[in-house]
Amino acid sequence: MPRFSIRDVLYFLTGFAALFAFIALGGNKEQSILGFFVDSLGLLYGPALLCSGYIAFFLCCKVVRRTCSVGDVAACLPIALLPTLIGAFGMIHAFIYHNFVFGSQSSYPNPSNLLYAHSVALVCMATGMAASAPSYILLSCVLVRQVLHRDR
Repeated sequence: MPRFSIRDVLYFLTGFAALFAFIALGGNKEQSILGFFVDSLGLLYGPALLCSGYIAFFLCCKVVRRTCSVGDVAACLPIALLPTLIGAFGMIHAFIYHNFVFGSQSSYPNPSNLLYAHSVALVCMATGMAASAPSYILLSCVLVRQVLHRDR
């Protein structure tokens, strides 16, 4: 069982403080790109993507630090892709919600509203992919290094 030090807990708490600062700054400025990201992710997928990204990265760091087995590193690759999966659920949820809203209207929606709905849905997926990138790159580099050292 991996042990977490005080430093790991402080990094995790600092990340939460940064998330709430991100929400507070972006919620006040609706015309900025920061406000668009806060509105697009919402209070459900923003913290979920942050937590899953942190958890995946810390677990991958712990596995890389404690093991030198190729199988253990390869088994952690699905953990590294967990934020991408959460981002895909968020994208599907946003598409379903916007299609429900547009379907309840009596007229065809404005093209700018359709564009906004698609961009809001895709922000969640792009954020999930960005959150999973550090842990996936770490595991991929370690896996390639271990395979190359094993072949020597």
